[in-house]
Parts: sequence; C-alpha cells; structure tokens
Amino acid sequence: MMLEEVTAPDPRLAGWRDDATPIAMRCLAAVVEPKRASGLIRALHDALPASRGGVDHVKRVKRGGDGALRVVLATVEAFEAASDSNDYRALVQQRPELHRDALTVVDIPAQPPVTRAHFERGAALWPLARPPAQGPCATPDDVGETVPRRLADADADRRALLRIRPPSTTGCSRGGAVLYDPLTGCVPLTAAAELAELVKEGAPGDHPLLHAPMLVVRAQARRQRDKRAEGAPPSEAYLCTGMDVALTHEPCIMCAMALLHSRVRRVVYGRRDPAHGGLGSVESVHTLESTNHRFRAWRHDPDWRLVDGD
Repeated sequence: MMLEEVTAPDPRLAGWRDDATPIAMRCLAAVVEPKRASGLIRALHDALPASRGGVDHVKRVKRGGDGALRVVLATVEAFEAASDSNDYRALVQQRPELHRDALTVVDIPAQPPVTRAHFERGAALWPLARPPAQGPCATPDDVGETVPRRLADADADRRALLRIRPPSTTGCSRGGAVLYDPLTGCVPLTAAAELAELVKEGAPGDHPLLHAPMLVVRAQARRQRDKRAEGAPPSEAYLCTGMDVALTHEPCIMCAMALLHSRVRRVVYGRRDPAHGGLGSVESVHTLESTNHRFRAWRHDPDWRLVDGD
C-alpha cells in the first residue's frame, strides 16, 4: 500500500526537474591560476559578493576537466548591474582576468537544493555550497495503519449511497465518506446514513450540494444538535474538531473548504479528481496560508481501484 501526503507545491522546486537534475542558470566566470584563486575570492568578497551576484548557493570555484580553475562571479544580469561599481572597476585594474571580455559563460544550478538528491546531482553541473537543511519529516503517524479499514468503510458507504440516489457524474458527489474521531472512539458517521435521514425529511436524494463530504459534516452537526436536545451541554469543540475523514474520492473545492471550515484534523482519500479536486489536484485548500485552520491530507496509492466501478 502506498500513502502519499498531499502538500502545497514547494516554490523551491521550481529550479529542479522531477528526476532531481537542476535547471541551469547562465553565469559569468573567470579562469584563474590555482595559486591566485584564494586571493581573488577574498577581493571579490567586497567588490562583487556572491549574494549580490545571485550565486551564494554554489561554491565559487570549480576545477574544470582541463585542470583550470573557474571562479563564478555572478549571473549575467547581476554582473551587468554590478560591474559598473567603483569597487569592481578598481579590482579589474589589478585583475585583468575579471574584465568582461575575458570572462566565460558557465551554467550553475538555478536554485539551492531541497533534497539530498538535488545536492548530489546538482554538483555534476556546479558544486553546491551547502547540503539541504534537514527539517522535521512529516509522517503519517497512525494513518497508514487505519487506511485500509477506513477506506473500505468509505467504499461501503459509497455503495449504500447508490441505493438511495442515482449515480452522479461529479467527483466526490458519487463517492463515499466516513467521519470518525480516533481519540474518543465515538460511532463513525457516514454520508449514506445522513442522506437517508434527509430524504425522510423530504430533501431530494440528488440534491446538487449533498456531496459525500458535506453529508458527513451535516451528520456531525445533527449529532451535536441531538445531544443538546437531550440536555447535554454545548460541545467546546467546533463541529469536526479533531476528527478524521476517509473518502473514496478527492473532495471538490467546495467540499474541501467545507472540511476546512468544520475544523477536521486529517483527510485520506482514494481517487484523484483532476477536474475539480480541492486537495492537491486543482487546489490545495488544506494548506492555504490565508486561512485560520489547516489540516493534513493523504492520497492513497493512485492505482487503487474501487470494488465495483467509480
């Protein structure tokens, strides 16, 4: 079983291909004698530092196959902006190899490495200054242990929904959903059970807003209302706070936002929705920085198939 956490696109990956090879950036470099390299780098620290030249993520020196040393100065654009400074002009008087006509064009990785593979493969183009920072690694915790059972429950719910309403052609409205609290162990809520109650109350079974994720959120609201009607004090937790959701289909953007507003803790889904999906396919609603709540989401193995069709 494969379980992939769905995260927002990382802008740092814009400079790296899927196979971890770097996208190249054109820079200017000077060819220097080995014994003069260290002195040149010290002089460049003041006249044209790596940060100003946009090359602070790589080492400034690379030994070529011909045995010569090349010192990268700046991107072509940054060099044009910085080479007119008095400090650089004074340095060129002492170091003629830094004159524009003496420089060569070289390629370096466009961005710092994000992974160890980036660091190792990027070095084939130009040595990188630092390996990627090793931050905390997100793990599925107990999600991996519960996914098979919860998705099986969601698929059973999907089939129960088909007995109540006609099949829909829209993403998560044709799927199943189970809402459960992994901490309290209260009875899980299903979309089919909630839709059955709504149909008894006169609602149309094929209502366009009654997608499976919306139904389990409604079911939780119904449960809280029923408890208050029985005299229980109002819950301190808002709607689905701390609860998890298993879905056969990726929620559409509307349903993904509904799950966010209801304060769910985690979501696992089985089938992607490339046309409307709100958790990774079209949008990543669960990771929006502009919202006051976020939750973690996982996608099951994309080869996973439902038992009896879509």
